[in-house]
Amino acid sequence: MTCRRARAKPSAAARRLSCHLTTAAVAVAGVLGAAFALPACVSGGAPVTDTATGGAGAAGTGGASTLSTGGSRGAGAPGSGGTGSPGTPAPPASGTGGGAAASPAGSAFPVVSSFEAPGPYKTMTINSTGPGGTFTLYRPSELGQGGVRHPIITWGNGTGTTPAIYSAFLTHLASHGFVVIASNNSNTGSGAEMLSGVQWLIEQNTGTGELAGKLDTTKVGATGHSQGGGGALNAGADPRVTTVVPIAPAPGSGTLKGTMALLCGGQDTIISATTLCTSLIYNRATVPTFFGILKAATHTTAIGNIGGYRGPATAWMRLQLMGDETARAMFYGSSCTLCADPSWTVTSKNL
Repeated sequence: MTCRRARAKPSAAARRLSCHLTTAAVAVAGVLGAAFALPACVSGGAPVTDTATGGAGAAGTGGASTLSTGGSRGAGAPGSGGTGSPGTPAPPASGTGGGAAASPAGSAFPVVSSFEAPGPYKTMTINSTGPGGTFTLYRPSELGQGGVRHPIITWGNGTGTTPAIYSAFLTHLASHGFVVIASNNSNTGSGAEMLSGVQWLIEQNTGTGELAGKLDTTKVGATGHSQGGGGALNAGADPRVTTVVPIAPAPGSGTLKGTMALLCGGQDTIISATTLCTSLIYNRATVPTFFGILKAATHTTAIGNIGGYRGPATAWMRLQLMGDETARAMFYGSSCTLCADPSWTVTSKNL
């Protein structure tokens, strides 16, 4: 597939999004037979560091980001926006973005009052890392505060995109205390790249580097969008993966080993909530599964900070990987929070 150049010379991010949508639309007809053999419009090169999302502010264009609550560390040379200075990491409970309460005793993660808002951890983004230097890592700037060990989340990109397109959400997850590994590959539907990132983090945890002893390798989540959502489903067939959150996903082919929160869009004309999500994913699932349809969401809702999906996706990961029981009421029981939310249509099984 050839991507035409726009006359107005759109940005790299805009080109990636355009290619993703065009390719995904073409691929729907063949999703049953070859959902993951989709052509890519862009390469899986190192993404640009996102310096302005998920936090309380960053330096101006081109500048080195101020490392603030929920933010990410800029990597560019000083530009017109001036040069920020790195902040001093503060204990998680002092963060302002996620409504953090006092940290419970022991090694528990700080409580938050909002799953949609940035969490209490300051964050950093590391490009060109992981296996072969082909991954991007989103993580709390200071690891292990209060004795915690950080759960792992592996991310899968939509067709033709890279983590830069989703950096606002991936930074958001890091601000809640997760260490997120994202392949730069623009075709992650097999789940192989996602599992490669997981294995690399497991090895780092037993090594001598900065991540050593700081990760909870028994708590691993897989999530992704579109083709990457299918990759999350395939990665979920690996026993190392505790839970999956596929977002508007292509169908996977594996048998899940852990729990699932399946999130789809009611206005998605590429991955239909009533056909693909329901018939090929939810109906076939045998594990504990929550299925939520965000009524107004289209296929592109899951770009960037992923809109209305952000709160539920974060809450599910916190419940399943951190044991955050304050998130349980969102999904469990006939009077669950999302059950009563008119923006959602929900169902579940085996919960």
